[in-house]
Amino acid sequence: MKKIIFIHFVLILLFLSCSLPPKNNDTKYNPKISLNNFVLDKDTVLIIYPSAKTINKIKRIKGEDFYIIADDANYYRAEIYNYLDSINKTYKTISDSVHIMYKNKNNKLVQIKNHDRDLYWYVILYKNEERKYKTISVVDFRQEYTRFFNVK
Repeated sequence: MKKIIFIHFVLILLFLSCSLPPKNNDTKYNPKISLNNFVLDKDTVLIIYPSAKTINKIKRIKGEDFYIIADDANYYRAEIYNYLDSINKTYKTISDSVHIMYKNKNNKLVQIKNHDRDLYWYVILYKNEERKYKTISVVDFRQEYTRFFNVK
């Protein structure tokens, strides 16, 4: 009987130790960064697409026009991909449900927000050295990209 109680005790301890979060002094653990955050740390082009939640919201607001808007956005995104591939620049596509952050000049995490409520598909351009970003429409990408990154 004592063996059974001991085995149960050990199993409970193992279970609890596996489910506890790592201690703060663990170098792999950072309480400010979760799986739903993306921290910019180099010059970046992020192509943002709407999450399922946002798509449902757009459909409620725009009705049948949603499909025209989505089709146009996909066309412009394809143009962006082709342009960036042609100049050998990397980019990332990411859902609008992810919190996109960068470290400001004081080394504090700052979240980038899209303040244009009618912009569902958009691009974030980020310059790490200057800790500067710009949110742009997919329609204006090429012109805005060359101006932001001083590309000729």
